[in-house]
Amino acid sequence: MVLLWKQRVWATGLLMMCALAAGCGDGPQMADVTGQVTYQGQPVPGGKVMLSPLREGDSTETKSRSAVGLVGTDGKFTMLTYSDGDGASIGRHGVIYYPPDREDLAEDSAAAEAKEFFSTHLLQMEEPLMEVEIKPGNNEIEVKMIDFAPAK
Repeated sequence: MVLLWKQRVWATGLLMMCALAAGCGDGPQMADVTGQVTYQGQPVPGGKVMLSPLREGDSTETKSRSAVGLVGTDGKFTMLTYSDGDGASIGRHGVIYYPPDREDLAEDSAAAEAKEFFSTHLLQMEEPLMEVEIKPGNNEIEVKMIDFAPAK
């Protein structure tokens, strides 16, 4: 009797795990996205890049969460949405670059290069309303920065 009960508990647990695993496959299709932030052809150290999914047609909902990539001292980034290195959802995205904030610049010695760079540069994106199409496979993005020009 106890053996039969243990088999039922084990079988129920196995069925629940299968059901949970099957339900996880309904998320958005993802693709690898890497890139670099540059200024006059040179890497911009530090900051963050965000890809925000754009709505399609008359829809009021997006199909995925925004993806974020931390920019290294070499200007390079790898996007993540749900877990490290999973990329971004397939489709059109708006691109936003955020320079490092004061906390980022105070964190460690790697931030010293970014601190020095941003103490002498005030930048904006070359394309303020930049959009990219993320396709299946590997995607490479370059975010070009220019000197900040105040609106007149």
